[in-house]
Amino acid sequence: MARRPAGKAKTSRPQPLPALDVRSLPGPETIHRRQLDNGVVVLARENFASPSIVLSGYLTVGSLEETRPQAGLADLTASALLRGTLQHSFAEIYESLESVGAALSIGSGKHYTAFQGKGLAEDLNLLLSLLSEALRSPTFPEAQVLRLRGEKLTGLRIRDDNTGARADMAFDELAYPGHPYAVSADGYTDTLTALAAEDLSAFHRKHYGPRGLVIVVVGAIQAPAALEVVGEHFADWTAAGQPTRPPLPPVAQPKGLVRRDVVLAGKSQCEDVMGTPSQARFDPHYLAAAQWNNILGRFRFMG
Repeated sequence: MARRPAGKAKTSRPQPLPALDVRSLPGPETIHRRQLDNGVVVLARENFASPSIVLSGYLTVGSLEETRPQAGLADLTASALLRGTLQHSFAEIYESLESVGAALSIGSGKHYTAFQGKGLAEDLNLLLSLLSEALRSPTFPEAQVLRLRGEKLTGLRIRDDNTGARADMAFDELAYPGHPYAVSADGYTDTLTALAAEDLSAFHRKHYGPRGLVIVVVGAIQAPAALEVVGEHFADWTAAGQPTRPPLPPVAQPKGLVRRDVVLAGKSQCEDVMGTPSQARFDPHYLAAAQWNNILGRFRFMG
């Protein structure tokens, strides 16, 4: 069989990457910021790629504000904010949202109560109006609170039968003994069962207010207009007795290997959690430590 003469290997030149327009990225040049007189911080960024807007933000209220006997109170309170306000019932709130294809949700964690909304740009005023009502004048209807509490108790029963969740809880209790981080933000069956609507009302009156509130609007609206409409809904919010969160207590490093085995009857699956408390987020070495953790296997091995 005749062979074809070998020719020179073709070399392909690397194609130049497309030029990046830095104006398309979030940054100081594209994010507008305003702080209202009551402390509310408003951020806005224009993006006309679609006719929609996204509304998000947080308050510095979370499970750090609750006591151990009332674990889960902050989470239950946040979940109940949209279940009725002085202005609208639960059904009216969600009819208003669903009729325009918008969405609004509120939830709580350890440090923050966060909210998220989405809709057409023309519905931003509606989203902000309902958010303002939920944060400032919720009524916590007893029937809705009981329903929510029942749903969360069901979730706790599922959690208590989950090997991964139980391992995580055991780790937190060993790594942070006597510290707020050792307490589950979702609460426990005994603590949630004891919570009633008046507990949510008292927690809201004491801890909710404009200081520490951050509101972000991104989408198809001029940034100055977004800043203005947020101010119309939140600039008059006052809460003279809103407390300042005290600093967290220091976390002591374990003096040696500490281990706990949690046995769940009938489970053949095993979950291992290993670790140690690390730097605080304000530590100057935090970002370097986080990058080091990623290199060692954060994404592949969940390190």
